[in-house]
Amino acid sequence: MAKNYLYILLFSLFYIPQSLFARSGVDSLLEVLDQAIDHSGEYVAKRHSRITALRKQLRKVKDVNAKYNLSFRLFQEYRPLNNDSAIYFLRRCTDLAIKQGDESKTYLCKALTAQRCAAVGMFDEAKTFLAEIKPEAMSKTDVGFYYYAYSYLYGELAYYSHIADLKNNYYAQQGYYRGKMLSVMPEHDDYRMMALEQELMNQQNYKASLAVNNAWMKATKEGSYPYATVTYFRYMEYANNHLDSLQMMKWLTVSALTDVRNGVYDQGSMWELANRLMVAGDIDRAFKYINYTGQCTRMFGSHQRLTLITPILNDIAAVYKAKSQRSFHQLMFAIGFLLLFVILVLGLYIYANRQRKRLAVARAGLKESNTKLTEANRVKDEYLGRFMRMCSLYVDKLDSMRKQVNKLVKNHSYKELYEMTRSTAFKEKELDELYENFDTAFLNLFPDFVERFNELLKPEARIELTNKKRLNTTLRIFALIRLDIDDSGKIAEFLHYSANTVYNYRAQVKKGCLGDRKDFEAKVKAIV
Repeated sequence: MAKNYLYILLFSLFYIPQSLFARSGVDSLLEVLDQAIDHSGEYVAKRHSRITALRKQLRKVKDVNAKYNLSFRLFQEYRPLNNDSAIYFLRRCTDLAIKQGDESKTYLCKALTAQRCAAVGMFDEAKTFLAEIKPEAMSKTDVGFYYYAYSYLYGELAYYSHIADLKNNYYAQQGYYRGKMLSVMPEHDDYRMMALEQELMNQQNYKASLAVNNAWMKATKEGSYPYATVTYFRYMEYANNHLDSLQMMKWLTVSALTDVRNGVYDQGSMWELANRLMVAGDIDRAFKYINYTGQCTRMFGSHQRLTLITPILNDIAAVYKAKSQRSFHQLMFAIGFLLLFVILVLGLYIYANRQRKRLAVARAGLKESNTKLTEANRVKDEYLGRFMRMCSLYVDKLDSMRKQVNKLVKNHSYKELYEMTRSTAFKEKELDELYENFDTAFLNLFPDFVERFNELLKPEARIELTNKKRLNTTLRIFALIRLDIDDSGKIAEFLHYSANTVYNYRAQVKKGCLGDRKDFEAKVKAIV
């Protein structure tokens, strides 16, 4: 955004009571600006996306005129983002215009380059480019920008000069070229409207300058990149006239917000807004805004504008220091009081924490006991029911055998009786039925036992069952261990094996376990 010597007035400490902000809705507008700054990376990313697309197109085209147009569009995208890149594409445009033999375009690109150089303090370079231009070879519109570039250059020289006679001479040159520009520029051109409004404000003809701003704003799309400039000049109208301070702050905030939303790094409104907020006492926001615009300025590549930001940072630091000193004694008193309070609270906390830990341990123990009791009751109920059914069944079987034996004895069929009692088939059948009942009951209680058991073993040691409803001997041994029957002798009695055989089964399985063998059976007992 163009600067001018009215910045001296804009930097004056014009007090705006902070309470007015809240009453006017400006405070809510500042909150919107805060959010926009937080998401500023997204807005810049959109501009970079357009730049990437244009660069891809530029690499593909061969026609010189098409290359010129794409390079010029890239200059326009970079102009508010990065000054070095903007100048780079202007230099390409200059070369392409020379190839086309178009003098007006060539000199327009040099005038634009001169204005870009002046914007970042490269005054000698700006003069060099302007000196190369032949205005008589330019179109009426293009020569208007040539005069604007000269006016802009002298305005910058005047603004930064500290020598009175040179400053006055620069202002005179600025006015001279502004007048020539106004005489040739189209009526509604943005540069003409800006220069005309500035000229009228310099003459203190504020009624006429405000009318120009009204017309300019009406012709400018709200939210667009030029809209930030229009609203900034609107702010200056209120500042110069000492009019409604709420409207002044509104338009300054709108200008800054428009810059952020357009992914602009070349900002003039934000650091002015930071200065105003600092004077009004909103130090935190002022620091946030000046820090943000400082980062933008470095990205844009304007070193001399950093010199404008530094004094505001110094002022903010001074205010923070003053507030810190005023608060020091109050803080020390509060710290002393809080220290006593903290000691008391800490003592109560330690006592309560000890009680809480004791209660937690008791609750955990109770919960574990309840869990074990519930599990034990479930297993007990399941097996008690099956035990009663099996006892009843075996009573019936014994009675049936008694009747059969009695019949054989009565009939003196001793040979048949001998053959019946000599065979082990009856025992094997009953054992198989016993194990089937055990397997069914166990798998009903622990349906995932086989899967969980195999998860404790290495892949090559895992057990695959052909009948998913029956356990093999190995699984039956560890099923008994899961039921807390871990004595090899008792297991051997139940399975009708020797204790040594049961021990060997247990040892063989542990060889294929994952992790420490010592923990294997404990992990088996934990299967649910």
